[in-house]
Amino acid sequence: MKSVFGFENTNEIRNTAVIDFFLLISLLIVIVLLLGVLYNKYWKRASWQQQDLLKIKQELYKEQELNEGLQKQYALLKEELKQKDDNILALQNEIIKYKKKRQTPQEKLEALKEQRSIWKQEILECQTIYMKLQAIIDNCKTKGVSKETLTEEEWLKLLAKVDKSDVVTNLSIQYGFVEKEIYLCCLSLMDLSVINKARIMGNTRSTIYRMEQRILEKMGEDYQTCKLEKLLKSTMNT
Repeated sequence: MKSVFGFENTNEIRNTAVIDFFLLISLLIVIVLLLGVLYNKYWKRASWQQQDLLKIKQELYKEQELNEGLQKQYALLKEELKQKDDNILALQNEIIKYKKKRQTPQEKLEALKEQRSIWKQEILECQTIYMKLQAIIDNCKTKGVSKETLTEEEWLKLLAKVDKSDVVTNLSIQYGFVEKEIYLCCLSLMDLSVINKARIMGNTRSTIYRMEQRILEKMGEDYQTCKLEKLLKSTMNT
């Protein structure tokens, strides 16, 4: 009887050990799977965060380019005004010389002064428009939306200043651009980021992308990122 009972106890111990072994293996498998799921989730989250950080850096770089671009435009306007002032000064010196000979090109001086006044007014208007563009962008960044918008007259003045070669005007006539598409082409010549174009025009980025695609389709071109901007600038330089 003891040997029989002893045998049975040995079998029970073995069965219990086997069960414990399989339970341990199952537990290890579950732990490995959980660790795998957690690692995968962490890796995806880290990848998304890295992509978001890269996008933020790109937007900040574009905004810095915008500020530099506006400053360059303003510097060019000031340089133009300075050149007109130098011309007036040179003509005034010429008048002083001619006075000795009883010759005074007064009409020429008055015409130049009038032209300078017109240019100065245009510079002030352009400066006002650039400041308004910056205000729209700042409002959208801080408040999510801007109540300020460019009027039709301001868009035309901005286009006249940016598109001195009439590239956008000629292309709009040739391919039948609508008003919004003309405005987008104008902004594309100013090296603005997509998000800032959307802010100024009161649209979303996806709308800007679709609009760029429509413009390129009208021109018989395939859509690529930044292709519209490059195409407009290359046309302007030819």
